[in-house]
Amino acid sequence: MQEAAAEGVRAEVAFAQEMYETGWLYRGGSTALEGYNFCGLISSSGSGYARYGNVREGVRAHIQYLKAYASTAGWAHPLVDGRAATIQRGCAPTVEQLAGRWAESPTYAVYLKKMINQVLSA
Repeated sequence: MQEAAAEGVRAEVAFAQEMYETGWLYRGGSTALEGYNFCGLISSSGSGYARYGNVREGVRAHIQYLKAYASTAGWAHPLVDGRAATIQRGCAPTVEQLAGRWAESPTYAVYLKKMINQVLSA
């Protein structure tokens, strides 16, 4: 929540995406848990998943990627993963617009929105 607040990203969107991308932190084994990659980011070499040094760094990378898609505002912290700067900034300011950009699935936004609504109503 701290990272999301610092970058102006909705924490419930990041949480829903993290749970979706990692199968509730189960799928991916070392990707999510040992590599601190909570959102399925591919490595810069394109083979395997990106790995981060600790939980904060992994969460910050995810939040910064979400911000890159949603906004053109400046960063609160130095980029963890410089590739976030290569995204067309502000191209997906809504959850619906992440479909086809973050993920190929046409039902990606439907699932995320359902989970976001569950989080907000809890």
